[in-house]
Amino acid sequence: MNLTRARRRIASTVAASALVAGALLGAAPTASAGEACDGGCSETYNDTGDSILVARNWCWGYWDGITREGDNPVSQCNSSDKYTWLSAGTHTPGTVDWDTFRVDAGWCYKMYFYNDWTGLSTYYYVDRTGMSALWVKVSNNESAHIYSQAYGHC
Repeated sequence: MNLTRARRRIASTVAASALVAGALLGAAPTASAGEACDGGCSETYNDTGDSILVARNWCWGYWDGITREGDNPVSQCNSSDKYTWLSAGTHTPGTVDWDTFRVDAGWCYKMYFYNDWTGLSTYYYVDRTGMSALWVKVSNNESAHIYSQAYGHC
């Protein structure tokens, strides 16, 4: 067999394998903010001793990459939106997409965001001492891990 035939055979084998893999795996799932989430969901972990308010949907048209100040996600979104208190040491279920959590007025939260796609963690703190509460966005395929809450400065 000459080199050209070998290359064609390898190329056709690779192409056939890709088609079979695509047929077996199907399309990649998209995030869903409904009751069930098929993939690409966001999660929030409360690794502190206090509760955290979380909300299902992030509905604002503006986002600076991390936060949006001064709005209530429940009143800004449609009636099917939900929110709940996340107890100490718990997390939102991985099968439901929870998009945001609130840093309360006067409090400072330390957190990191883990990106499922890149495997990278990014650390932040949000200090609301002397300010109003702030909702923090958790992107799809990301988990927010709040590891410290303190009243006053961090």
